[in-house]
Amino acid sequence: MSFIKVLFYKFMYFKLPIFLELIKWKIFDLYKSFKDEEKVHLYGIKMYVGLYGMGKTIALTEYLNDMRKIYGDKIYIATNYFFEGQDFEIAHWRDLLVEYDKPVIFGYDEIQNEFNSRDYNNFPHELLTLLTQNRKGNGKQIVCTAQRFVRVDKIFRELCQEVIECKTILGRLTSLRGYDWEDYEMLINTASVDKKIKVRPRFKKRFVQTDNLRGMYNSYQMLENAKNKDYLTKKERSISLFDINVL
Repeated sequence: MSFIKVLFYKFMYFKLPIFLELIKWKIFDLYKSFKDEEKVHLYGIKMYVGLYGMGKTIALTEYLNDMRKIYGDKIYIATNYFFEGQDFEIAHWRDLLVEYDKPVIFGYDEIQNEFNSRDYNNFPHELLTLLTQNRKGNGKQIVCTAQRFVRVDKIFRELCQEVIECKTILGRLTSLRGYDWEDYEMLINTASVDKKIKVRPRFKKRFVQTDNLRGMYNSYQMLENAKNKDYLTKKERSISLFDINVL
């Protein structure tokens, strides 16, 4: 280690008054971000919600395609719906537990169906926090779609960084509104128009569904796979230890 680096680290671990201590560590954060600017780290859960035809699957596809354009082969993409740019298919929930040599984005279409299948019956839900919130290692991010937010496992809902509501008009123009999960729950659960108006989205975005974007996934193959899955009964889901809501 160079002499300058030794002095720098000695300074960083020298205690100062609280305000100066804050400034010191913010400088250290800037130094680390500059030093590691090429390192990619992805984490957390994003969920696209909307009824059939509202554009949630194509919004997920647009996100994955954008991430591939930004990061290229610095990341892996795995999906359950045969996204054109995926590196591998999600074959089993154990794929989430594997330590990869790059950051991974797991793209799940209709995630409530996956976690209601017997394949996922033994999934250790308590590991979701460690998997998606851990900022160490290369990082794992889950990006998913669901028809209704409340039909998704409660643990998933509470770990979401963003809930993105999807709406499509004229069959081509898709509008997205992103919310914190708590704000979105308030939005869908309150009957008061005044309260709904006060819930502001974190971001808004619009894009046009091109034929190229629509051709980037194989919904027919996903449907065929879904037909072959064995699903939990309503009773089994309702008594789940992990509070899967069936409304």
